[in-house]
Amino acid sequence: MDLAFNTKVIQHSNQGHYGVYIFENLFTNEYLNILLNKTLELTEVDSMNRKTNVKANMTNYQALINDKDFFIFMDKTKSFLKTCIMLRTPHWRNDPAIEFVDCWGMQFKKGESTAVHTHIGQFYSGVFCIRSEDETKIVFPDLGHAETIKSNTLYLFPGIMPHFTTEYTAEIPRVALAFNIKINQGEKK
Repeated sequence: MDLAFNTKVIQHSNQGHYGVYIFENLFTNEYLNILLNKTLELTEVDSMNRKTNVKANMTNYQALINDKDFFIFMDKTKSFLKTCIMLRTPHWRNDPAIEFVDCWGMQFKKGESTAVHTHIGQFYSGVFCIRSEDETKIVFPDLGHAETIKSNTLYLFPGIMPHFTTEYTAEIPRVALAFNIKINQGEKK
């Protein structure tokens, strides 16, 4: 049976949430082009001056939160995360309220990468790759796993999970979004 979205879970145990959820082929080419063009525009310069773990051009952390061009992306991401939580937590009796805390854009040119880091203090974090033209990997050392970053792919993981990317090697920039999410248990049903 084919899934609407190619889906993968990377984990050591099926008993917990310490894993990576990967969803491929999320958006139409039309919407991907909107995300691509807007993110390229916003990352023409490095707003953070290479002072973060991202060693590439990036926006500030809040740059995309209120930008309507990214609302479809955020809504779909929340839906996927809510599904993961509800399927993995049978005792969850309340509807989880999922909210983006930060959302930023990144543009990686040849030779650029992301240093190993966590998003400690955040329930979930993630990356959505809009475009990638090489074999750059996103690496999760605690899981002993490296995954080739693919265009139109969402990677969701707990904020405490260490991760980094290998050096980008293509001439055409890799463009991605990164984010942090908080979860409240919500109203009782």
